[in-house]
Amino acid sequence: MVRVSRKWTYVLAFMLLQISCAHAPEISRSKEQIWFNKAAQDVYFVEHRPEPGVKGDHTWAGSGFQVLLGNGRKVIITNDHVCLGEVSQYAYVRNYVHREPMTARIIAYSVELDLCALETVGFDGYYNIAPLSSVYQWEKIRYYGYPAGLGLSMFEANLLGSKIDIDKDGHTSYTPVFNNVAIPGNSGGPMVDAQDHVLGVVTWHMEEQDDLGGYVDLLKLTTFLRAVSNL
Repeated sequence: MVRVSRKWTYVLAFMLLQISCAHAPEISRSKEQIWFNKAAQDVYFVEHRPEPGVKGDHTWAGSGFQVLLGNGRKVIITNDHVCLGEVSQYAYVRNYVHREPMTARIIAYSVELDLCALETVGFDGYYNIAPLSSVYQWEKIRYYGYPAGLGLSMFEANLLGSKIDIDKDGHTSYTPVFNNVAIPGNSGGPMVDAQDHVLGVVTWHMEEQDDLGGYVDLLKLTTFLRAVSNL
């Protein structure tokens, strides 16, 4: 039996995705181009760089996306485990169109929700947030990100239920999941519906199951955005 490392599993999955896209029907390719053109401007590569003098700090990278808050302010949303808001003041962002990294100030973060809000200048586009009532199980979604340093990519999946975990102390936690991989680097990227409205934030890959990814759901995301709007 040949063992394939997790790294090569991700690379092979990415290659198969590209092959399937190359053979998609023309009408599908046309829609994909429209979706990709928006993501090229509104989905970001986000990088945390070590802060001088912070012991044990090192570089982290993931994805993010810009939204418009109720107060008219634009912020980039990513995971806190990407920007490390508890030890950092800044992260660095770029997108598919503007390749030069720009400094973004961390204005809010939540370790519990694993969300972080960044603010910078020069990026005009944004994603709208879906209404809370619009999410349903098995909904087909797309998610974007910069996986494994391979550039901006689009994936498809279906929303599933929640994975239940019980720790050694008997505490129960629920993680909403979708049926595709979340390759390292996808963290912080947007999950969107057919109208390009954000339904959640890609967060992690389920280590014990190669075909499941976890995400921050819409309720937690809107709660966080509401708090950021009040700053």
